[in-house]
Amino acid sequence: MIGLLGGIASGKSRVAAIFEGLGAAVLDADRIAHEALDDGAVRELVVAAFGPEVLDPATGRVSRPALGRRVFGDPAAVKRLEGLVHPAVHAEMGRRLAGLARPADEPRGVALLDVPLLAETGGTALCEETVFVDASRETRLERAMARGWSAEELARREAHQLPLAEKKARAGFVVSNDGSLDETERQVRIFWQERVLPRL
Repeated sequence: MIGLLGGIASGKSRVAAIFEGLGAAVLDADRIAHEALDDGAVRELVVAAFGPEVLDPATGRVSRPALGRRVFGDPAAVKRLEGLVHPAVHAEMGRRLAGLARPADEPRGVALLDVPLLAETGGTALCEETVFVDASRETRLERAMARGWSAEELARREAHQLPLAEKKARAGFVVSNDGSLDETERQVRIFWQERVLPRL
């Protein structure tokens, strides 16, 4: 079990894709949360809590940008949203992890946990290894702006997470993700060969 840490827009998805290419099963909590918001029961709870303005009029689905505008910057609203969505996410991640279990006489597999608040929620205790995806403030801001966020929006979202220096200090391995994809992949392969393969 490998835990993936890093700041917002540091490129964790890029690193997760490299791990997946090497054979890891990636459990992406953000993707699972997207799926949870499409579940009828969860969608109804979210609309009841935050109003119909969080729905996309064209599709009837929860609009993540609209929901983000509604809750970020309001700690009580964020907590309320987490209380509605996290139980479904945790249950689905548990099901997927259980599905990855192998008999004791078979080689071990690798699961990568890509969970935004992994360190904040104590999830790193489940992990045998942790990898921090490092990227400069300038790089992260550039990537965030490509998503349509302002510098203020990035700062507001980061305020809900542990300081990056603390996350980095908790990690057993650091991947610098400011450069090319080839350079990032080279670092992940080093980690895979030196820290993962010997455990399998």
